[in-house]
This record gives sequence, structure tokens and C-alpha cells, in this order.
Amino acid sequence: MTHRYIVNFILLGDFQQNNFLITLPPNEKCMKKITLLATTLLFIAHSFSQTIANIEGVFGGSISAINGGAIGSSPDSFRVIIATESANSIFYSNIIIPSLGGAVSIDSFKVLPAASSAAGFGRSINKIAYHKTSNTVFFISNGNIYSANLTATTATTVTTSGGYTDIVINNNQIFELNINGSSNTFYAGTINASGTATITAFTTIVGQSYTNLVVGKDDKLYAFRGSTDPQAIQFGG
Repeated sequence: MTHRYIVNFILLGDFQQNNFLITLPPNEKCMKKITLLATTLLFIAHSFSQTIANIEGVFGGSISAINGGAIGSSPDSFRVIIATESANSIFYSNIIIPSLGGAVSIDSFKVLPAASSAAGFGRSINKIAYHKTSNTVFFISNGNIYSANLTATTATTVTTSGGYTDIVINNNQIFELNINGSSNTFYAGTINASGTATITAFTTIVGQSYTNLVVGKDDKLYAFRGSTDPQAIQFGG
């Protein structure tokens, strides 16, 4: 007779949960093995979690938006961008992983100059998207879209009509969602190497209040709405 034990292991780094099914005879020695295995897995999870729980010097309240992308052509190095509830509205940090091994470099968060306390955006930024080719951050503040690269001291106004609720970037494509009463207008365009976006409306849906956009792994655009009757629509066939 054998017993089956399920060891539940949460891998914090990838936010995945895995179950390991172990079949062993029901005796004291095997129970000790189970206890040792479970303790080891928990220790690994705990140790790994410590590497992602460092407190950075970012001041303010909650993080209202987070985005990022690869740095240059490196498949491993990454730039993280966050919008916070503080006078300095947007911060970014670089994580550099050497291609030939060696120590990983994690920079402290820096303020995006065009969204510093001097810019006056404050806590109004709730959506951000990053264009890695031009190092440009696009963000929504009070319903309008702005953009700025990592060194610009003043943000460029992309839209002025208000009502924009989401923005996503996929490679050199940009998608925007605008709500005007009961109408949702979807915009699409391209971003050049200088970070300039050329955008036009491609469809309007009346009577539905979609609030979020996502580009899937299939490179198709999806729009979502919440409430008591959640729905999703797909663009691109």
C-alpha cells in the first residue's frame, strides 16, 4: 500500500503555483523525506523571494501603473517603469544581466525628468507604455496622452481632447482607447525611431464601455470591460 502526498510549491519569481505529486510507502522514513522535501522547497521559495523584495528609494503612495521593456538588443536586460502617487510621478530602473555571466546589476530608481515634481503631474498618471526603440514613455494624465524620452525635461502633448483610458505599445505599434459618453473609439498607429507617434481612429463602438487594452502573444489587440457583465472583444481577425 502506498500513500500519495501533494507538496504545494509557489514559485514567487514567476508568480506560478506548482504541485508535486509524490508516491511513497507510508513509513516513518518516507515521512521524514516528505518533511525534508517540503522544508527545502519552502526554504528555496523564501530565499528566492528575498531577492525580489528589496525596498527601493521611491517615495509616495501606491504604484498606479507599471510597464517596461528590453534594453537595446539584449534579451535579458530590462527597464522597469512605474507611475506613483507622488510629486515625482514616473520612475525607472535598469536591470542589466551580462550576456557572458557575472553579477546582475540593478539600478536604483531614477525620476523621469519630464514627469518630475516640477512638471506638476503629481498622482494623476494612471497608465504608462514604453517604446524601447526610442526610449520613450507614453502616459495618460487626466484623460490626455503625453510622451517623453528618458532625458527630456518637458513632456510632449500627444492628445488634448480628453477621455483616453488606456494605451498599449507592441514593438513599433501603438493603440489607444478613448471613451466619450457611451462611445468607445479605438486608435492605432506607429511610432518612429525618434518616439513620434502617428495615430488615427480605426473603429468606434457605441453602447459599450470598454476600459482596457491588451496585445496578446498572438499580436492581436483585445479590449476588455468589467462591471457585472464583463466582456472582451478581439481585433485583427
